[in-house]
Amino acid sequence: MPLYEEALKIIEQVLGKQHPDYATSLNNLASLYYDQGDYEKALPLVEEALKIKEQVLGKQHPDYATSLNNLANLYLKQGDYEKALPLVEEALKIREKVLGKQHPDYATSLNNLAALYKEQGDYEKALPLYEEALSIYTKVFGEQHPHTQGTKRGYERCLEGLNKV
Repeated sequence: MPLYEEALKIIEQVLGKQHPDYATSLNNLASLYYDQGDYEKALPLVEEALKIKEQVLGKQHPDYATSLNNLANLYLKQGDYEKALPLVEEALKIREKVLGKQHPDYATSLNNLAALYKEQGDYEKALPLYEEALSIYTKVFGEQHPHTQGTKRGYERCLEGLNKV
């Protein structure tokens, strides 16, 4: 924690609060709070990072999409699916337009949307998204990559959920 806080202060002093690296540093600190389960401390940091990236990079930048995903994941972890869904969908559209449908970041957005649907019990919507993400990750990274394996586990849990219904 103290190292992330010190890095944030240094970046603020050297580059200023309107720099993308400052927003990235905010996200890093927020991730630490997120991992500790302290969502109340993480939320304003993620929101501030998103605003900075929107102002500095614009709404069609891949880093803006990453910040949308970060905020969506925070809402998802809190069970606030209504707030998470439009953020994940927007990130997916940006990544499709800017990076293309074979980019691993596009697959990450597919995976995030699939996870959201799975958490809501909508396995039929989640399965094809998991399949598409899994296909991209397998082509780009191979079978043993952590992204491929994580998506495969999500897909398998989704199948289990579908079979229980």
